[in-house]
Amino acid sequence: MQYRSNSTLILLCILTLLTGCNQFQSSFVSDLDHPHPDPLDYAKYNRVAFEGEPRAIEHQANDFDTLRRLYEDGYASLGSSNFEDQLQSKSHLLEQAKLIKAEVATYFIDYLRTETVFHKRTEKEPEDTYIRTRYRDEYGYYYTSSHITSHKTHVTYEPETYSLYHHSAICWTKRASPPILGAWLDELTTLDLNTNNIQGGVKVLATIKSSPAWSARIIPNNIITHINNTPINRVTQANMLLKENAGQTITLTIITNNQTKTVEAELNTAPPSPMD
Repeated sequence: MQYRSNSTLILLCILTLLTGCNQFQSSFVSDLDHPHPDPLDYAKYNRVAFEGEPRAIEHQANDFDTLRRLYEDGYASLGSSNFEDQLQSKSHLLEQAKLIKAEVATYFIDYLRTETVFHKRTEKEPEDTYIRTRYRDEYGYYYTSSHITSHKTHVTYEPETYSLYHHSAICWTKRASPPILGAWLDELTTLDLNTNNIQGGVKVLATIKSSPAWSARIIPNNIITHINNTPINRVTQANMLLKENAGQTITLTIITNNQTKTVEAELNTAPPSPMD
């Protein structure tokens, strides 16, 4: 009997741990294959597993400078969470960051709306009932009384008001090896195309310090239109050309301050990661 009780307790502990992992995975989307990579696999994804205590940095929705500075310092994203819920504490965010061995967690919390829900509350109150009965015998009438206790049910609906927030967080860690170019690229908007009177290209959001892009003086908001005279229309196309020419010197045609110029960049060799 003691052995059966211990086995049941162990099984409950395992189920509790599995439930906790599933809850974490449902709120966190990793840039790696899964939210909990083995520490030995981080280098394969060009990431460094951080063994210390992570730090949290709060930023606003339109505050891109915080993310840009992290990228300039050589940080890469490990994953992100984006959900609507009640207010989460900073300690909960740091627990998630530590679980995936991230060094920094940037987070943004925005108030959405206030909702009210009604909770049904049922109470049973005792209710006493006295019954009087009249009897007659040879001496006349007499009375007896009996006591009955019943329970009367009262149903009430109590309101509960709570606020909903939009949570957005990104976990960051250092890169294991230098990137090929070191430029954070993004797609062009229609406004970018019309303002610069161009047909295509990609926008530079940030550059990593001491990277080939940094040495070539490529700065944020520059637009790369050609790589080795090949027109660029998508970020995926640009990344493919960079990987094909890794370790070589390439020519980039960029637009800066409404002026077109050509620069050379000596690319690094390709990192061992499928994600640059």
